[in-house]
Amino acid sequence: MLGAHPLLLGLLRGSQPAPLLLVADGALQASAAYARASAATGFGASGTLFEAAANAPRFVHAAQALLIERAAQNLCANPRFQGGTAGTIGSGGVVPSDMEMTGNTGVTRHVVGFGTEDGIPYADFRWAGTQGNTSINVLGFNTSGGWTCSVGQVFALSLCVRLVGGSLANVNNIRFRVVERNGSTQSSTSPKTVFVPDGSALRGQRRVETHTIASPSTNNARLQLTFSPVANQPFDLTLRVGLPQVEAGSVATSAILPPAGSPGVASRAAGSLLHAPAGSLPAAATVLLDALLPAAAGAERELLAAETADGAAGLAIQATAGAAQLRVLPFPSGSAVTAGGIAAGARFRAALAWDGSGFAVSLNGAAAVSSAAAPAALARLRHGGAASAEALEIRRLELHPARLPDAALAALSSIP
Repeated sequence: MLGAHPLLLGLLRGSQPAPLLLVADGALQASAAYARASAATGFGASGTLFEAAANAPRFVHAAQALLIERAAQNLCANPRFQGGTAGTIGSGGVVPSDMEMTGNTGVTRHVVGFGTEDGIPYADFRWAGTQGNTSINVLGFNTSGGWTCSVGQVFALSLCVRLVGGSLANVNNIRFRVVERNGSTQSSTSPKTVFVPDGSALRGQRRVETHTIASPSTNNARLQLTFSPVANQPFDLTLRVGLPQVEAGSVATSAILPPAGSPGVASRAAGSLLHAPAGSLPAAATVLLDALLPAAAGAERELLAAETADGAAGLAIQATAGAAQLRVLPFPSGSAVTAGGIAAGARFRAALAWDGSGFAVSLNGAAAVSSAAAPAALARLRHGGAASAEALEIRRLELHPARLPDAALAALSSIP
């Protein structure tokens, strides 16, 4: 049973009927249709990675928010680290398929072992020795031909990295590097931002970078994790790595894993949420969207639309590029109303009300801003499609069968 709304708002609404809770308390109302044509992963309330079957909603983190994401592919073919053998390289140790582990003269390499941490498949890799120079040592992915790409394409790179043995003494510049190639010939290399892994939980140490293919001659690329030792000084470190991922676009999304035992490029279908009651939405109504954008979008994104049955007209709640502002835009034409600022990773509550005289919106308890643009006959609420956010976590979505007054909108949108 979905939870009741606070009494304070009930007083402000007076005798208005109770809202329909479409998403709340880690559950969906029966009239909220969720779809996703593939399996997908998420971190549950306990912090453990889980996999949801096709068309099964994902409720993530302690808030048990509904996670909806765009379609994506993981261009790293072996994020489960299959095909490897624990041991010293050259004496029985074998690096997992589609990977490489290099070490310079004086450095011994070890595949320490494999396992899962908080549901994350991982592999531990150790380098130890004394190197006479500062040349990089490499843990490489996508070694079976790399991923196909061309100049100007943008990719999000992500990997969980944890220090589980030895130390970072005499070790410098741990970072991603993208190697662009033309066939088997290297065309350019791009070192990324230096980071410092520690011993905390693997799930909390996901490193994310963005890379734009730079060379016109590039037709494939590889992802590497690299570091440089201090010359002529002993070092010994063991890194645990999990969830290597390369995906098209500027924003990293949740982990995409191929089926166990079947390494290869894996895909996640887009998720969608639809409430389309028989007849239509109320001619006078209010919607509350309590949500979070996990990452800033590179372009304007739609968070929720109240629209006609054919989707041709309606009101869209949007986040502007960089997730800097939340606004409501009448479509197919009309002037946007800006409700206020939002930030990636920060919870927000937006209350949108409409009737025949126009619409109004309040964000995070602020005074409502309004427009006299009357919406068309609205039939459904929808999230999903090419213009939707890369990811949206919905804690609560409710529909009130009345246009609440502006004071009630501000109370409704206040974050508890």
